[in-house]
Amino acid sequence: MTPSVTTPGWVQLLLVVFTIHLLIFAERTWRRRQLGDGVTTVTFLLLVLSFGLRLGWPTWAVGDLALYTLLRYMAWVTAACSILLWIRRILQARATISKQGHHLASTIDEEIEGGQ
Repeated sequence: MTPSVTTPGWVQLLLVVFTIHLLIFAERTWRRRQLGDGVTTVTFLLLVLSFGLRLGWPTWAVGDLALYTLLRYMAWVTAACSILLWIRRILQARATISKQGHHLASTIDEEIEGGQ
């Protein structure tokens, strides 16, 4: 797979960046076994495949759509899912902290009232 002369250098750079991210998130997914990490790993896998195809086989197509473009669109979808899972995790963490804070405050109130 040799890049064509007309392929911009940024495509090769992004392929390297996405490959590094893929390796990092694959290891993180393996270690943590979290859904959000898995979805992010799939996103980077799709991006690596997309940019690899763009460099090596840019003429491969599904109908009138280049295959590397289709893979990039799929990566957009998985990236959006990953962001939504991240937001959900943050909201759940905040709700847990809020419940713990409320429980702590009511415990303190009970101790103050019981001590009078």
